[in-house]
Amino acid sequence: MTTIFPTPRQRSMHALTSLDLDLNALSKPETFILGYELAWQESRLLIEDIVEAINQLENQDAGTEEP
Repeated sequence: MTTIFPTPRQRSMHALTSLDLDLNALSKPETFILGYELAWQESRLLIEDIVEAINQLENQDAGTEEP
């Protein structure tokens, strides 16, 4: 089983584009901080997804091993 994860850049771009917010209404520093925060959150979610996928693989391997 192969799991393909989006890159952190893809995740942060998705987060920024899915906001219900006009980014043009923000100043450059506000936009930078918002982008930084969203990228951090998306990276944290990526880590959680990777850990979950590893745990699922380990559980599958444990279930197929013979005692």
